[in-house]
Amino acid sequence: GMQAVMASDFSLGRFRFLKRLLFVHGHWNYDRLTRLVLYMMYKNSVYVFLLFWYQIYNGWSASVSIPQLLLFFYNLFFTSLPIIVVGIWDQDVTESVLESYPVLYNDGRKGTKYSRLLFWLQIFDALWQSLVMFFVSYWVWEEGGKVVCERSTGSWGLGVRRHRCRSS
Repeated sequence: GMQAVMASDFSLGRFRFLKRLLFVHGHWNYDRLTRLVLYMMYKNSVYVFLLFWYQIYNGWSASVSIPQLLLFFYNLFFTSLPIIVVGIWDQDVTESVLESYPVLYNDGRKGTKYSRLLFWLQIFDALWQSLVMFFVSYWVWEEGGKVVCERSTGSWGLGVRRHRCRSS
């Protein structure tokens, strides 16, 4: 008895708490995890596609388009805050509704919130948005380097502009 409780990750004092744990917190956990996975796949895909477009225009060299310090702070601050907010405060359905209608738990079993279709929609959205981000920042860089500044800012200027476009 007590050794099993001490060795387990969590224990329930009464079986009456099991329904709330499974139906309410299980549903919320599945919803939050699917959003987390889809968001992380989107965020990382945008970054990889941006590097891909940059390499095409850079002759497939190994030069870096975004300075490492900017990338570090982007990953630390701008992409962690939405996940923290969603993880703490977001609940797609209230607790009383989930307890009244346990059939809502079937979303997790049937995979309606995370599917191949949703995955590929996120990838195509990341592809589209990376194209927009790269070419808008590239055209701004070309215009600014030749017309406004009358000098070339180099690939670091392009990377900084692309990073600012991505984080805003």
